[in-house]
This record gives sequence, structure tokens and C-alpha cells, in this order.
Amino acid sequence: MAGGKPPVYKRFTEFVRRLFPPSATKKLRPDKPSGAASLRGGAQTPRKKVRWCFGSSARVVHNAGMLPAYDFKLALTRVIEPTRGPRAELATLQDAARFIGQMKPWRQARPYWDFAADLLLEAAATSDEGDIEAATAQIERALRVEG
Repeated sequence: MAGGKPPVYKRFTEFVRRLFPPSATKKLRPDKPSGAASLRGGAQTPRKKVRWCFGSSARVVHNAGMLPAYDFKLALTRVIEPTRGPRAELATLQDAARFIGQMKPWRQARPYWDFAADLLLEAAATSDEGDIEAATAQIERALRVEG
């Protein structure tokens, strides 16, 4: 992709990698004869396993930084009724996101749908009226292009 943003699914993958970085998680050692995989030395009692699970996940999430709060319950500026495909009435950001999510992957990867998904995520994160209008307009454009 020459100079543009990567598709939404690639950015989502990067988002997950940032949330759970590979350096923060250690590989399990499958060569342990006891059958209980241990990430630390010594025998693993159930209490140690629980303490390790909750302690490590708290460290990983704590180091990831704050995640944006998405509000997909916000209404679109106009109700959109697609003429083709699954019959739906797109009234909220959630309806539009589900509509795009139910498409085939090859259709989601088209630039206008990818941009629409990007604008939906931005509108849900900021709750700004201008962002919601931009997402609504892009969904209408994408539906017009699809026919």
C-alpha cells in the first residue's frame, strides 16, 4: 500500500499486538515432565497458578495504556436503507458496523468500505457530530458505488 493507511483489519491486529506485546508474554516450556506448564521455576500449585495468571495479565494491561472508549450506540445523522443485499435499516453506528462486518472479506477490503469502517471507529471513539456525519456520508457513498 503506497503511502496510505493500512486496512482496518491490519490496524486492529497491530492494536491487539500493542495490547499484548510478545515481549510481555513468555513461551511455555513444553518439555516439563510434570504436565503442568511452568513459566517460573519450581512446582506450580493451584494457588501459584492463579496468582501468576492475574498478576501477569494486570501487568500486561497496565503497560498497554488507556484504550479509547467506543460508543457504538450513537445514532447516524440519517437512517440508511440499503437497496441491495441484506435488508437492514442502519440507524446507529452499531447497525452500520454490523452491516460491514457481515460482508465477505473481499468486499470489506475494498477501499470505500475500509474507509467507512475507519470513519465508524473514529466516530465511535470521539462521539463528535462531524465524525458521525462523515461516517454516514461515506457509508452512503459506498452503497452507491456497490449499486
